[in-house]
Parts: sequence; structure tokens; C-alpha cells
Amino acid sequence: MTGGSTLIALELEGGKKAAFKFENALQIFSITNNLATPRA
Repeated sequence: MTGGSTLIALELEGGKKAAFKFENALQIFSITNNLATPRA
């Protein structure tokens, strides 16, 4: 890959709670429900 990407794939142990703890620690994600709307 020469140009980079915005896709990150991870497998975490601990379920949903651990996934949100990891996400919040990174402080780079925005949870949204509007990905498939014209506002996205």
C-alpha cells in the first residue's frame, strides 16, 4: 500500500465493554448513526 488507508481492523478480548474502552482511550472516533444519509 502506497497511499495509506482509514481502515483499521482489530480483534479485542472482553466484548463490547472492552471495545468501547479501547475506542474512548484513542479519542479519535466519532460514533454516528448517519453514515448512509445525505448529511454524512
